[in-house]
Amino acid sequence: MNKAGLPLETVVLEVEGANGSGWSKVHLHSAGDEAVRKGTFTFPMPPLSEIDSFTIRPDMKATITISGDLWLTGRIGELQPSHGEESGEIVVPVLSNTIDSVESSVDHPTGFIKNADALKIAKTFESTDVEWISTTPLPKEKSHDVNLGESAFATVERILRSRGKLIYDNEKGQMVIASGSEGRHQGDLELGKNIKSGKANLTSQGRHNPVKVRGQSSVGSGAGALRVEAEVEDESLGRKRPLVILLEGDVDDEKAKQRAEWQILRASGNSKSAQISVIGWRDDGGQLWTRNWLVGLNDPLLFLNQDMVIKSLDLHQIADSEEPEGTYSVLNLADPEALGGSGGKSKSDKAWKTPKKKAKLRIL
Repeated sequence: MNKAGLPLETVVLEVEGANGSGWSKVHLHSAGDEAVRKGTFTFPMPPLSEIDSFTIRPDMKATITISGDLWLTGRIGELQPSHGEESGEIVVPVLSNTIDSVESSVDHPTGFIKNADALKIAKTFESTDVEWISTTPLPKEKSHDVNLGESAFATVERILRSRGKLIYDNEKGQMVIASGSEGRHQGDLELGKNIKSGKANLTSQGRHNPVKVRGQSSVGSGAGALRVEAEVEDESLGRKRPLVILLEGDVDDEKAKQRAEWQILRASGNSKSAQISVIGWRDDGGQLWTRNWLVGLNDPLLFLNQDMVIKSLDLHQIADSEEPEGTYSVLNLADPEALGGSGGKSKSDKAWKTPKKKAKLRIL
């Protein structure tokens, strides 16, 4: 039990079919804008006479389950043994299978495809064993070229950046193309009820006004008709701070507008963050905290009272009673619109408001 009276989660690391038991700490991390989830296990260093009994090594197949629910499918990433004169530890990071798609180059005869959506492009150019799925409708791209040495993840992410879509992994080790929040947690996070600690950061760093996206269109005739520019203003910034983005590849009107609007939303979301710590790993309904899910937050000390989306989360558990928390979660939250979702009613301070601007299109 932790100090809140909640039972410890049963976290099982299975390596090559064997139970990787004996760890003392675990830290699990996933995010709605990251392609690789990670689990990190800390094992006490065995005595010298028993060191050969520790058989975990890099690249071994591994899974992580939480109280019976699959959470990660992947491989051992590293082995990090260390010791002093009297004691030591072995830190073992476990990475999702999707790490191969992120780190490996596309190996394709041409690196070129026409009239295909992002999912088909991903499946065509994925040169590893990583599988791709999509939970959102995707428009067809007129054409797409892979840059020499580029990974499948990088080439698809380049497309989806201009479409306002996300890429992340799931518990099966698949790459997922998504848009907006995928679910809603039961119960709210409330000051004085279940919030252990909270902090926020409000900044203008990374935000720009206006944002202009320029690219080349293959539709139309004449030099002017081939150059497209989409512009979005973020008047809430209160000053001129322009950003010009060049879109690679064949650019149509809608693609340029989506890229400009997405830039404003992402920049706003990244400049306004809240970090909430709670006891346990689950919401009021028993659901594990999940990235890209909505949760209500009411913390007047952070000037917040609205729905938020979980951008990323960190789950911690100490199994050897070193610390009284036992099991706790750190949720990194943002306005839902910052990840492509739709915002609900808000009673938060206006500083948390996400700009709702539509791009203006012009032919240069």
